[in-house]
Amino acid sequence: MPKGNAYATVLSKLRAVAHWLSFQGGPGLDWAERVRSGKFLSPGETSEAQALMGLAIHLHDPEKATKQLRVAPHIKAARVGFLREYLCWLASGYIYKLQGSTHKVVDRRFEKWVGSWVTDESTETNPNQTSSTSSGLTSPQRELFLSVIQPGSPLNPFEPGMQVRNYALLLMLYEHGMRMGELLALRVDDVFLDRMVFRIAARRNDRLETRGRAPSGAKRGKGRERLFSSLSMATLQRWLEVDRMDEKRFPGAPKCPYVFVSERLDVLKGAVRPLSVRRLSALFEILRRHYPERRNGHQLLKVGFDPHFSPHDLRHDWCVRYLLARYEGWTANDDRTMRYEMGWTERSKMPSHYMRIALRDLGGKVLEKTSAERIYEAMKIREEMPF
Repeated sequence: MPKGNAYATVLSKLRAVAHWLSFQGGPGLDWAERVRSGKFLSPGETSEAQALMGLAIHLHDPEKATKQLRVAPHIKAARVGFLREYLCWLASGYIYKLQGSTHKVVDRRFEKWVGSWVTDESTETNPNQTSSTSSGLTSPQRELFLSVIQPGSPLNPFEPGMQVRNYALLLMLYEHGMRMGELLALRVDDVFLDRMVFRIAARRNDRLETRGRAPSGAKRGKGRERLFSSLSMATLQRWLEVDRMDEKRFPGAPKCPYVFVSERLDVLKGAVRPLSVRRLSALFEILRRHYPERRNGHQLLKVGFDPHFSPHDLRHDWCVRYLLARYEGWTANDDRTMRYEMGWTERSKMPSHYMRIALRDLGGKVLEKTSAERIYEAMKIREEMPF
């Protein structure tokens, strides 16, 4: 059976189609008739349709569709790209059924229209950007990240009452490379401080889940146990035993089964809600806004976070750091350990992918030491790896 798209990708495409159907139904636009007549969309209509792709939409409950909320630029770009493919797919079927000279005329107009499709440059993603791709963070970015999230630091951009919670959850992402959904689905009974481990449970149908947008990452990968680092354990223990128990800031928090709670109150339950995907994403928006990266072309003017810095970048960064720390003595056991800790399947090719990135980053460090032999050794290890 051929492999299909991931759940999140299918959902993104469905939202793009939903926006298109909404746009099409407003002015009574008949796409089939537009194609047959060779008129397609005007430049203004194309821009309007593309703008819709940047709006949030709730597929499960249209009443919750809050159109003042906007999605991240890279999500809008993906939707715009799919909309173009979707419209071309529909148009091709209509054109195929046309006869004689009409078919040739409309086909030429169609090719011209497709070639004139212009996307909003602000939504395009740059594949060469380091921190928005799977290459993780640079060393200066790591130093900046770890310094500005420290509770009590004058550089910390978060509200003082939220700094310990934010520090704990951001450290869990950084220290353990967790998926965002896995972090948000982490329950209090998944934490075993006496054994210094926490459990990432793959719960397909979580009966305790009450969030409108359930964290999707918790449904993927394998259930597993992970060891705390000393820093992440101390910080999480402080959060669970001290700050989370503060009734003024987090009223009713002990009633919530999830480790990380929002400051927002559920009036019906008289307790704070579990932290949502949007509230976690907002923390990264704050970091990007307070510490933006400044560039002049390829020249870095100021260390900061690029416009697409997200929780998943910390997962990428963990993988790169894991490999950089072990590249000299990499074994098949390290390979299995990485797959286990990241929740990948036994045949996953992801370690090989991150090894290429780590070797590329390592090449720069090794060249600084003028040691061509170590580059050769690293490349030899890469060739002998069983994946």
